Amino acid sequence: MSHGEEGVIFGTDGVPVQLDEIFSMFDNKNCLRLKGKPKLFFIQACRGSKVDKDEPDGPEPAVKVNLKREIRNLLHLPEDESDGPLQDSQTTRTDMLCGYATQPGYKSFRNRENGSWFIQDITKVFMEHAKDKSLREMMQNVIEDVSKRTAFCPGTPDHGGKEKAEFDHSLLKPLYFFPGL
Repeated sequence: MSHGEEGVIFGTDGVPVQLDEIFSMFDNKNCLRLKGKPKLFFIQACRGSKVDKDEPDGPEPAVKVNLKREIRNLLHLPEDESDGPLQDSQTTRTDMLCGYATQPGYKSFRNRENGSWFIQDITKVFMEHAKDKSLREMMQNVIEDVSKRTAFCPGTPDHGGKEKAEFDHSLLKPLYFFPGL
């Protein structure tokens, strides 16, 4: 939980740290003890300065980014599962899940009293469903819950801001928490 921009998160000293550097500290090349174990990252930070209004910004066509491809490139994974088995050089980042509060280029929101939407919804969904849903299923619920919220943004048309959380993973099997058992 911090401030951020696309691809970086700021430390308490205000110095930006590349997310790729953080992820690489835990990959199969640099952290052999965690190979085959799930590594979970939940990034609660802005990834830019745009406010998502859940509508096109203007008459220009919206720029389409294949986010899945971008994250797969970041994690050094093949284009998709149909590309065949991973080669040794591509297995550096397996068993990772990266959850983001918002999409690239956009702000994330928080309630001054209750905290960030993303963390609120992770907490709620995980408390309710960690006993019966996989992590991937829970993250999909988090994405749905975050997308239902609207912020009051003075100075913007219609004053409403949206947030669209997302996640990508290279988990090789379903992960269940089963708390309290």
